[in-house]
Amino acid sequence: MNQPPSRQPTPATAIPAASTPAEARKLAEELMDVMSALLGIIERETELVRAGKIREAMAFEPQKTEASRRYVGVVSRLKASHPYLAKTSPDLLSTLRRHHETFRAMLQVNLTV
Repeated sequence: MNQPPSRQPTPATAIPAASTPAEARKLAEELMDVMSALLGIIERETELVRAGKIREAMAFEPQKTEASRRYVGVVSRLKASHPYLAKTSPDLLSTLRRHHETFRAMLQVNLTV
């Protein structure tokens, strides 16, 4: 009797981590860019909601979805890069942490609307 071939779980796709100072800087810039873009979209959306223009605010959904996808990707790479950044660029990591805390606070204010 033949047994079906065993299925090996597919390994998770490795998230590329920064391993050079240039990659660390690029990652930091990407995070800052995507946070700014996402906040800009949400702020415009919030202004429209406050003005009662719900349909116009809903038009931002595709942009917000794409910016959110990019944000999650950059944060995943940042997490994968944390050991390298902690060792080689603690000041950069600290700065990113402060900016991210500000981003989260601003995001919370806008999401409250």
